[in-house]
Amino acid sequence: MARKFRVFATCDIGDAIDLLRSRGYEVEVYPQPVAPPKSLIIDKVKSGIDGLITTLRDPIDAEIFEAGKSTLKVVAQIAVGFDNINRADANRYRIPSLTRQTS
Repeated sequence: MARKFRVFATCDIGDAIDLLRSRGYEVEVYPQPVAPPKSLIIDKVKSGIDGLITTLRDPIDAEIFEAGKSTLKVVAQIAVGFDNINRADANRYRIPSLTRQTS
């Protein structure tokens, strides 16, 4: 049996969680209203997640990309822009970074 694509979201992303789960993704959501500490994001990435969903409040840099260099496949942003994602680091680790505009 194929391993499920694992995703960690740093906040509640609404109906998209159910959509991802209905498509077979294993999704874990940080339950607090404040941003998770960077150390927790690093631990989740090191645990072997495939996808990371973030917001502007989560700085994503080389330290996080390095932690996920063997399994992290994509970082998605739920916000306008992606100034918190270091694009040079994402490119160096060949990890695509996507953004979804929120209203």
